[in-house]
Amino acid sequence: ANTVGDTEDSGTIGPYCPPSINTSRDEAGVGIYDGTTTPGFQSLVDAAVAMDADGYDIVDEDGNIRFSDLTQGSEE
Repeated sequence: ANTVGDTEDSGTIGPYCPPSINTSRDEAGVGIYDGTTTPGFQSLVDAAVAMDADGYDIVDEDGNIRFSDLTQGSEE
């Protein structure tokens, strides 16, 4: 649970990945990134920027964060 996202019954869930690096940090949630660029506890926006800088290529040219929802199963 975190302080932003959808309310379901007894708590707040998500978002676990902001849709864009332009998402307000107070709407993006927080997490830990342990990579080379700015490791540590931080906004998920900053973590996505750091991951992209470390070569993970997760931010497109418009600033959208590419991610996979692994809870939906695989598509073939």
